[in-house]
Amino acid sequence: MEAKTDQTHHYPSASILRFREAAQSSRHGNALGNRKLSAVAAGPLLLSASASFLTLVSAAKAGDEAALLAFKAAAAISGARGHGDQLASWNSSSVGGFCSWEGVRCGARHRRVVALGLPSYGLTGTLSPAIGSLTFLRVLNLSSNWFQGNIPASLGRLVRLQTLDLSYNEFNGELPANLTFCVRLLSLRLGHNQLHGRIPVELGSKLTHLQWLSLANNSLTGDIPASLANMSSLYFLDLGENQLEGTIPHEIGSIGGLRILYLHANSLSGGNSISGFIPSNIGNLVGLEILVVANTPISGVIPESIGQLENMIKLHLHNTRLSGLIPSSLENLTRLTELLLYNNYLEGPIPSCLGSPANLNGLYLSGNQLSGNIPHSIGNCKSLEWLLLDQNSFEGTLPQSLENLKGLGVLNVTMNKISGSIPDALCSIGGLQELYLAHNNLSDLIPTCLQNLTSLSKLDVFFNDLQGEVPKGGVFGNEMNLSIDGNDKLCGGTPQLHLPPCYMFASRKKKRHLSKSLTITLISFSALVFSVSVFMPNGNLKGWLHPESDTLAQTNTLSLEQRLQVAVNVFDALDYLHNHCQPSIIHCDLKPSNILLAENMSAWVGDFGLSRILPDNASGTLQSSTSTTGIRGTIGYVAPEYGEGSFVSTQVSLDLQKFAEAALPNRALDLSNPAIWLHQEAKEKDPADAAMRSWSEVCLVSVIWPGVSCSKKQPRE
Repeated sequence: MEAKTDQTHHYPSASILRFREAAQSSRHGNALGNRKLSAVAAGPLLLSASASFLTLVSAAKAGDEAALLAFKAAAAISGARGHGDQLASWNSSSVGGFCSWEGVRCGARHRRVVALGLPSYGLTGTLSPAIGSLTFLRVLNLSSNWFQGNIPASLGRLVRLQTLDLSYNEFNGELPANLTFCVRLLSLRLGHNQLHGRIPVELGSKLTHLQWLSLANNSLTGDIPASLANMSSLYFLDLGENQLEGTIPHEIGSIGGLRILYLHANSLSGGNSISGFIPSNIGNLVGLEILVVANTPISGVIPESIGQLENMIKLHLHNTRLSGLIPSSLENLTRLTELLLYNNYLEGPIPSCLGSPANLNGLYLSGNQLSGNIPHSIGNCKSLEWLLLDQNSFEGTLPQSLENLKGLGVLNVTMNKISGSIPDALCSIGGLQELYLAHNNLSDLIPTCLQNLTSLSKLDVFFNDLQGEVPKGGVFGNEMNLSIDGNDKLCGGTPQLHLPPCYMFASRKKKRHLSKSLTITLISFSALVFSVSVFMPNGNLKGWLHPESDTLAQTNTLSLEQRLQVAVNVFDALDYLHNHCQPSIIHCDLKPSNILLAENMSAWVGDFGLSRILPDNASGTLQSSTSTTGIRGTIGYVAPEYGEGSFVSTQVSLDLQKFAEAALPNRALDLSNPAIWLHQEAKEKDPADAAMRSWSEVCLVSVIWPGVSCSKKQPRE
């Protein structure tokens, strides 16, 4: 059928030749009769030629219909993948003919098929070679279907074709060399298929009018042809996610109209093996807006000439082997919105000029060897939404200028050497969603204002030196979104965090600022009681354990829970004095009368009249601390084991075992008032009280057992 069509347009029929001869005779005749005779003779010839022409046109149209029906027969419909049988209108009995079929467009003059567009129709099967008979076709779009098999070589006969889009299918085999005959092609999109083999060199030498070339997400191998530089009108070039190798051709830098260049790879499928360097003449592509050379073993430095690409919007050079400094010429890229340089070998500081692009919304510098301080100028990037600086060697503090980044959604500085405190400036970023500060040297308190960030859904402060109370609101209320392990000085928070409580005992509140030059005679007991009595409405522990009157004995009773709470408070205070206070302090006079009870029955350790500062080296001298030479002790009482100017140690004479041996009698009945035992025997007759006593025994055993175990001579027993 196509041969007939070609003869119609290139070789005149015999009838038409006779008509031309008659017409020429009529022009050369001089007599009127001759002209009338010629006209009469020419009539039948003209009718014959017209009939022949119409016959050929009709045959050509029939050829288009036959080709479309062959296409339909080879392309099955999958209802599960597509929209049902959308090609139901494709039949010979259609009122409007094949020009009215779904996805078909015909020319207005000759009624031949000029466009076939069926994207995302759920078509499967193969692409019929009969498609090559649609010789008037200019647009063929079958993208996002499920076609399989080879791309038919007959497509090379579509010399009028301008757009060919077969992307997002399952075509396999090699790129057909016959495509190079489609010299009018402006857009060739074959990405996201299963094509393999090399890119034909002729593609660049013959398709010189091409503006859009996409071969991404295939399995193409070999080098990138330097002949692609012949496509002087090329606007878009995507060769990413293949298995290409070799270097980036230097000639690519001569495609002056190039706007978008993708050479990235997919590591899951082997990825491109493009090596070498970024061409130094990359700066010649002054119109380039998007450059993606990622997931490849390309090495070398980022050329300074890249700063000449003033129209650059997205620069992605991540997951490569690039090294050296981040070029300062990037300050010229004022239109830049995304800068992805993560997972390379870049070093040195962040150029302060990176604060120049006001439109920058994504800065990804993770996984490099960058150092120095985070520049204050980063706060000038007020459009920033992603700031990822993790896995580097940044030092110093987090800049206060971060408060200017009102649109910041994610901040990650994990695994650096950031020190200082978490700035309150972060609380000014109302849209902050994720904050990662883990594995740094951050200290001090967690700002309580972070709990007011309603958008904050993830907070990671793993392994720092943070201390103090953990807030309970906002993100701190959900332990699944909070990571605080590795900060041993944190306390409080929600019960789900299982942190120690933050009891504001007197020693932690008042002795935190003790200096080594402090005189040991700190304060007398009477003065301390006078200064804190207003805050201690429940007196001291002695008044509750050993009331002085029967009336107090009936009112001042401590439950088991309260007794355990007092013990935990006291142990927490001593732990701070011995292990966390700088320098360490030994109380030396711990007894019930020196344990004060607040309104909520929390215990405060008071009376530091016998306190001593413990030097850093207990076996050394007291050169680093000052001691009085007078007798130390509470007014009216001096502990006999404390000599004048004696050295205090937790290792000698003050351990719990020696204290217990000296303080406790040998018999249990000597430990308390006999009346208590008689009262206890009377209560044992009450069944309800017996059940409570059973619960108390279980609780006490769980508390005392660890202490008894630790008192053995061999702790391993």
